[in-house]
Amino acid sequence: MRGFGGDRGLSTRKRPEVTPDDSPTVRTAPNQAALYRLLGDGHHLHIDPEAAKAAGMPRPIMYGLCTLVAITLRLASSVGAHPAGLLKLKGHFAAPVFPGDELRVETWKDGEAPLFEAAAEDRTGISAGRARFA
Repeated sequence: MRGFGGDRGLSTRKRPEVTPDDSPTVRTAPNQAALYRLLGDGHHLHIDPEAAKAAGMPRPIMYGLCTLVAITLRLASSVGAHPAGLLKLKGHFAAPVFPGDELRVETWKDGEAPLFEAAAEDRTGISAGRARFA
């Protein structure tokens, strides 16, 4: 047992050691966290500069699911799928993404569910990602 108790669970999948099949960029909007808040995100860390500073962040961060949503269109495009055909989307939130960040999304074809990572500047925001489309 460690952390909160119970088994640790499966480890995240490692980044492939081959060149990505695609690496588009996605620019997040400076007001993206505020827009996402309209969908029900009430956590102060994502909108309030003082709450972000109290949590050790230089400014508010994007909600993890907001980051995933921001890259879904590019993921669909990278595999020739329609975004409405999304069946499965997951990833490990590895580092904060800030509103306004430009994300480099690297994808690797791997059967029906491509692998992906999303990085901003010097940090990987989402690792061990997997997207599956109909």
